[in-house]
Order: sequence, then structure tokens, then C-alpha cells
Amino acid sequence: KNFQAFPHKTLPGVISSLNAEGYQTGVYGHLWTGETDENMYHSIGFSKVAVPPGGLDSGNVPWRQKLEIDEAALAMLESDITQWNSQNRRFAVAFLPNAGHGPWPDMSSDNEKQTIPERGRALMRLQDEWLGELVSVLEKNHMLSNTIIVVTSDHGVRDKVDDPAFNI
Repeated sequence: KNFQAFPHKTLPGVISSLNAEGYQTGVYGHLWTGETDENMYHSIGFSKVAVPPGGLDSGNVPWRQKLEIDEAALAMLESDITQWNSQNRRFAVAFLPNAGHGPWPDMSSDNEKQTIPERGRALMRLQDEWLGELVSVLEKNHMLSNTIIVVTSDHGVRDKVDDPAFNI
């Protein structure tokens, strides 16, 4: 609620400090709640909130579309860091893919990955590929040795609300 009431208030923290020091800052992915999420990211200090078309999650987005949105967000991030590198600009970015959020889909071509752990492993492999793609872009642009990559995650599947296939 505070992000709605005070959308232009910048909170102290790493991103706002880097932004104040002249870093290019951006968050790339989707928004769950639209303007409230966008206000939150700006309050954290991100100057750019990059959301591909379709990236406002209504909760009913098919998983293949989530992948397309995530891949478009990654392409936007890669394009920006390549541009910033050509301008010799420092940056701090966050890539927030939605594909790994539950319920986890069966991504196998034959629909044989029925268990939640199998589905989770498939999504982890996909997100690891995206990380590898980003590392390749950094390496190609001679930025890898001057880049810190932090990988975090949300919770996994906790209950039937997260994934109806969950069994206790």
C-alpha cells in the first residue's frame, strides 16, 4: 500500500545507492500487480522497469506464453547491457523470470514428467540456460571479469495452492 501512496519515494538500499552513483539500473520481467509493482521497483531505486508485451500477469497466463515473455525480457536486458557497455556505463540489473513460479508446468514433449520434482528440475535447467546465455553476452562484451552475478530464488512448491498436483 505504501508504494501506491508514495510512488516516488526512494528507499535506501543497494540499488538506490548505485543509481545515485550513476549506474544504469533496471529490472526485467513481468509485473503481477501492474502499477504497484512498478512503483515498488522505482522505490527500490531501479530507473528502468522493462516489461515485454503481455508481461502484466493476470494469473491466467499459459506457461508457454510465460516463457516467451521471460525470453523477451532477457533479450531486452541483454540489449541494454550491450548498449551500456558500448557507452562504458556501469549497471545493476535484475532479471525476474515468471516461468518458475508455480504451478510448475510439464515442459516435456511427451508429457511424461508428471512429478513436481521432475517439473522443477526441468525449469531449473531452462533458467540455467538463460543464465548461461547472459554469461555469454557478458563474456562476448568483455564484461564478465567486472561483473558480479547474484542468483536468488523464490520458494518452491509449498502446497496445493502453489500446485494442485502437490501431495503431502
